[in-house]
Amino acid sequence: MSKYEPLGRYLKGLKKNAVTLSFRQIEDILGFKLPPYAHTNTAWINSDIKKRPQAQQWIRAGWERGKLDLERKEVSFIRAQAQIPKASLAQAELDEQEQADEQQRNIEQDVDLTATEKKTLISARIGQGQFRLSASRVEARCRLTGISDLNFLIASHIKPWKDCNNQERLDGENGLMLAPHIDRLFDRGWISFSNNGDLHTAPGVEKIMTAWCIDSIKNVGQFSAEQCRYLEHHRNNVFKGRKP
Repeated sequence: MSKYEPLGRYLKGLKKNAVTLSFRQIEDILGFKLPPYAHTNTAWINSDIKKRPQAQQWIRAGWERGKLDLERKEVSFIRAQAQIPKASLAQAELDEQEQADEQQRNIEQDVDLTATEKKTLISARIGQGQFRLSASRVEARCRLTGISDLNFLIASHIKPWKDCNNQERLDGENGLMLAPHIDRLFDRGWISFSNNGDLHTAPGVEKIMTAWCIDSIKNVGQFSAEQCRYLEHHRNNVFKGRKP
């Protein structure tokens, strides 16, 4: 019997598909202290090293290691076969689409708005017009890829268009200029950012980011005070991962 077997039993017995454990919690599960180097080096908890007995336990239990945060002394695990049913994903997107459609209808029927104002607000929904121009003045490039050619960037709302008031929908500080694949990750809540620019990832997205050659441990630079206000909404209401 491996001394790490309690960790495998713990993960196997979980009903949920993702969990974040502190090093202290892992020690409590195992009943002994982790080696000192586990707190400063990724090797101990690296599931790619399949010969390590601790990794074998979570692999046999049907789990994969997710994000490791040595600063916070915690690690995420994701059930290897866990997938949100495509039907559920599709329904979630349809629900959001309907919410945005309802907001657009409200704008179209608002007698206090001019035709030009209505067009400007509706164009902002797809990252075009005044919003795109304003966002590009605040953000000159995609923070994750470094691409600065606007032909290849999408103006993405930090606080989703459907959740915004009309002023926020056009506010350049509520925008990021993102490469299309980065926009998808951010818009669907697979990634987010802390105010100081640290990248946060939701469990399950690391493999995709690796395939796209995106560094999951990255700081993209400080955001402005106004951007931070919008990012707080994104972290609390859009981001799928553990709230930073």
